[in-house]
Amino acid sequence: MLRCGSQVALDGNSLALLTVITYFCQAAPPDGEERAQCALLLFITRMIESLDSTPRCLLEFLAALQRALASYPEMYEGLETYVKHWFLLFDNVDGLTELFHAKLPECLYDPQEEVLEGAQLLDRRSYLGLYVRRSRLAFEMLLDLERLQLAAKCGIWRSDTSDDLFDEWRSNDKAKAYLQWWNMTQRGDYEATKNELHAFFDLTLPGCDQDLHQHALLNLAKFHIDTNGYPAARTTLNEAILLARTAGDTECMQACDHLLQQLTFLDSNSATSHAGLLTRRELDSQLNCGAYAPLTLWKADQCRQRGKPLLSIVQMLADAAWASRSSTKKSCLDWEPRPSIERSAACPFAVLAQTWLQIGVWPLAESYIHQIDCIGQSKSAWRELRLKASITKAHAKAESGEYVAAIHALTQPKVLDCISSMALWNTWQTAIWHVVNLRARRQNHTATLRHVEKVAPDLLLHQKHLGSASEQMAIHQFEYARKAITTQLLHQDLDEILKSIATAEQQDWYPLQRQGLALLAKYLVDSSPDDHQARNSIFDEILPASLADSNVERRGFIQFIYATTRLVVCDFHGASQWLRHAEKGTLLLTNADFAKAQNFAEQSASGATMPVELITVDDAIAYTRSSLDDTISSKEGWTYIALKDSQCDAVYAERDGVVNGSGERAANEHPNRAKNSEMRFRMQVQPNMTNVYGTMHGGCLATVIDSLSSFVIFLHSSGQQGQPWLTLGVSQTLTVNYLAPTRVGTWIELAVKSMSIGKTVALLDTQVYELEGGKDSNRKLRTASSTHTKVDVSMRKPKL
Repeated sequence: MLRCGSQVALDGNSLALLTVITYFCQAAPPDGEERAQCALLLFITRMIESLDSTPRCLLEFLAALQRALASYPEMYEGLETYVKHWFLLFDNVDGLTELFHAKLPECLYDPQEEVLEGAQLLDRRSYLGLYVRRSRLAFEMLLDLERLQLAAKCGIWRSDTSDDLFDEWRSNDKAKAYLQWWNMTQRGDYEATKNELHAFFDLTLPGCDQDLHQHALLNLAKFHIDTNGYPAARTTLNEAILLARTAGDTECMQACDHLLQQLTFLDSNSATSHAGLLTRRELDSQLNCGAYAPLTLWKADQCRQRGKPLLSIVQMLADAAWASRSSTKKSCLDWEPRPSIERSAACPFAVLAQTWLQIGVWPLAESYIHQIDCIGQSKSAWRELRLKASITKAHAKAESGEYVAAIHALTQPKVLDCISSMALWNTWQTAIWHVVNLRARRQNHTATLRHVEKVAPDLLLHQKHLGSASEQMAIHQFEYARKAITTQLLHQDLDEILKSIATAEQQDWYPLQRQGLALLAKYLVDSSPDDHQARNSIFDEILPASLADSNVERRGFIQFIYATTRLVVCDFHGASQWLRHAEKGTLLLTNADFAKAQNFAEQSASGATMPVELITVDDAIAYTRSSLDDTISSKEGWTYIALKDSQCDAVYAERDGVVNGSGERAANEHPNRAKNSEMRFRMQVQPNMTNVYGTMHGGCLATVIDSLSSFVIFLHSSGQQGQPWLTLGVSQTLTVNYLAPTRVGTWIELAVKSMSIGKTVALLDTQVYELEGGKDSNRKLRTASSTHTKVDVSMRKPKL
């Protein structure tokens, strides 16, 4: 490729573009195909701006032109014949002279000359007019020998014998060292990369001001930045700047500017950077990879990861991509494209897709990903761009519950072709594990979660760095408040909810802000049930956007809370509908949420029936003690074997603050419903309960928990025929976590709490404690915890 200062590079591809421009300006469009001109203009612009891969020969150029004009075959046939005719003339200098001295001047509009009918001339200051003028200037500056060389290169480019152009990589030691360095960088072999850079230094050191030794130092500084060696990178950059100034290499100095500004972002301990003072900032970067990467996109991505307001990042990219053009005169063309960001092949679509997905607007993110897919064959430097877009798409699919589609998006051949370095392979593998981990977490696959933690130990750390520190803090505050509400610690959660909402609003993370507001509405339900106006105003604000959220977990969470608020105002039909939507959207709720969902569904289905009074607390503990005595005296069954000689007794019962034996309320209060209830049992571990190690057998403890935890259901029973929980039901699931061994002869306490009890499903929580001494002593150590799900069968009709 021959370059003349800062002018247009003249090669086979640029000459082919110039012939296409002459065809566009002088050939009248076919009838009814004005849109074909727009398609042709778009193809020309993308080629000039290097938005598509540069064709290596004439056949590739024509293939790209055919794809662009697929809907207009007549125009393509005329262009194909026209371009081939001109390249036959380019075999000698006369053909080049005719193009630059005769044809191209005719494409420019001259107010003093008459315009032929059907011609579409270019304004001299328009985008294409400037390109044509600069190309002519570049040709005029060529010597006769250089014009002969250009004609020879056109012949090579036309006949697809371009392999001869790469002989330098095999014959030049300096070029071979550079190629080896590049290959080692792509493989992630940092030791070999450093060795190849040293070899390249040895070849470029003699006459370093002429042999681009400053660029070798520049790439070494980039290597140090990639490996977190910031002090070494600053030292290397100082030497590169000195050599670049000595050689007057403006392009290298501008790349040094970029790296200095990156160091300012990355190295918090460094002194104030003077980046931006080395070169004139109005110069445009022509390179788009490695140390020469466009700084605007890099800064935008860094700001997104560091918690800057997301909408301000979108605005920054928009300002860079669509700069004001009020200073230039309007072209005579009706349609004209604008230069891309920083006039390089940099594409902001991947960063914009990630940013809009964080904001919670998936349709916009999807449109940017689609634009990346429509680019066609991309440059090698764009592999990371394509991979980022595919990962963003897979992340959105996984959030919406389409896990198979997410894996498919990451394993397509065009995505695998983008993995050309070890760094990109690690990024791709982390995305795969992220999808697997998300599915396992939502569906409670403990074995899969343990396997992911074992084979990908850095995944959790990587996920923490996906968002900014402030974003992680907002998530932590939200989860803390959510747990506080679940455990009824209302005095702790309001402050955390408000902090989470404020943090999310500050950085424009609207999905988390909506979740925080929904949690605030849940807090109002628990603390101020009669404040309907405040709750309704919250949901009027967040519900439309929440229903459009593609994340099923967030959408189901807000739908679930809205269903609970409808129950407070006795809208049982509406609550039932919203609850069905929440269960349909969320693939798996937690055990507590699942039981609550069942209970809410039952309340919705029978909301018009009159509530039935429950038995008193004293009666409930009396029934419990009577059932225990009957079990021990029967001397039959697993429960008897597990409890015999253990002196098991129910020592405590409480329902919504009313404790057994506390007076009038415990003996005579019959509430219509119970929210919180608890029972405690104490027993002594006997030798018949032990295992081979002399401690209480795990299966025996599970049997004891299964039997005793069920008695808390008496606190939610009416004792009347035809009503729920006339019996204690049957076990559906029982999960026991053993925390410490329980020794023979010690006294233990089982504290059973009702997490949620409805008409058919009950979720119970049991904590087992070892006591300090006898039956009446204090707790010493927690030895086990359990979650127990019961199903009522007293109201089921038998199948015929």
